[in-house]
Amino acid sequence: MKLKEKGYTETHKTMSMAKANIFALLVSGPIAIICYILYFYKWGIEIDVVKNDILIFSVSYILLIIVHEGLHGLTWAYSCKDKWKSIRFGFELKTLTPYCHCMEPLTKNQYILGALTPLLITGIIPYIVCVAIGNYLGMFTSVVMIVAAGGDLAMSLKIIRMNNDTLILDHPTLCGCITYEKE
Repeated sequence: MKLKEKGYTETHKTMSMAKANIFALLVSGPIAIICYILYFYKWGIEIDVVKNDILIFSVSYILLIIVHEGLHGLTWAYSCKDKWKSIRFGFELKTLTPYCHCMEPLTKNQYILGALTPLLITGIIPYIVCVAIGNYLGMFTSVVMIVAAGGDLAMSLKIIRMNNDTLILDHPTLCGCITYEKE
């Protein structure tokens, strides 16, 4: 890549999709437990699940995964010179993992914003609303989306301490990125 020719040091910060999924559970699992404790503390443990809840959750989950990847793309496209031409969506069949890939290098903050936007929009905000109104199905779905964003959170934590002028290129095939720091 031309960045190396311009004096940048390249570092790969990646992991396989399977490893990322496991890591996501380790990172977001404790967060999910805390979310459940907070909900049950406010509303009690008695849960009224009806037959349609499984169907509603399943359809919601599939739609929210699409929204999750779309939010990555939307946020990153906003920061890209070539906008949507730099964004690719796909699905890794081996691990049943959908993905969004940005083909342009972004600043550290732009990359992290795009990585964490789905966590906020499909996880944290709906969780707060559902706890406030006592909606168990919505709370459960939002916690699942928080867990689904665990890999994004893990990758963001890997690069958060880097210099602000670090450029980040989303890795095309693995979960993670390639960082470029000025020597």
